[in-house]
Amino acid sequence: QMHFINLTPHDIQLVYQDPDLDHESIDIIPASGILARCDVIKEEVGTAGPVPVYNMTYGPVQGLPEPQADTAYIVSSVVAQSLAGSRDDVLVPIDFVRDDQGQITGCRSLGRLLK
Repeated sequence: QMHFINLTPHDIQLVYQDPDLDHESIDIIPASGILARCDVIKEEVGTAGPVPVYNMTYGPVQGLPEPQADTAYIVSSVVAQSLAGSRDDVLVPIDFVRDDQGQITGCRSLGRLLK
């Protein structure tokens, strides 16, 4: 069985169809308290009217544990993009579930960002 470790600051609700039940189930993957993050490095390159424009690059990822058997790490899309597909154990929430106000309340899938 796959073990998930949530390296984002928010609990994640996985909403899925349980094959043994006739309704949707929700699993909550709590925030682990470990935060995978990367700094955004900004270089000002000009302006667009009155607004400054920056070139942005991601610094190295911090706080991501080494790979472990049967373990997937849930991270932000910024962290996943900066890894550029170098780790197949890093997943991001996708296929969001929203409430009546449009706020994200969960996700139906997890994705792997390649490049």
